Amino acid sequence: MCFSPAGDQLRNRCRNFPGLIANATIDWFFEWPEEALVDVANFKLADFNLEDDIKKDIIQFFAKLHISVND
Repeated sequence: MCFSPAGDQLRNRCRNFPGLIANATIDWFFEWPEEALVDVANFKLADFNLEDDIKKDIIQFFAKLHISVND
């Protein structure tokens, strides 16, 4: 079975039918671009009180780390 991770449908299906994912493995069929990884890290760190240059370095580190794991 394949479900698109875009939008709310996957989340709603997982919530409504937990048996679908109880013993399932999620396999992403595409790599995230670095720009998307940076955006996610930036969003997650938005509420942290850090200096801008330190926050920027941490965000870049998270993106590079994710890419290196995929490699």
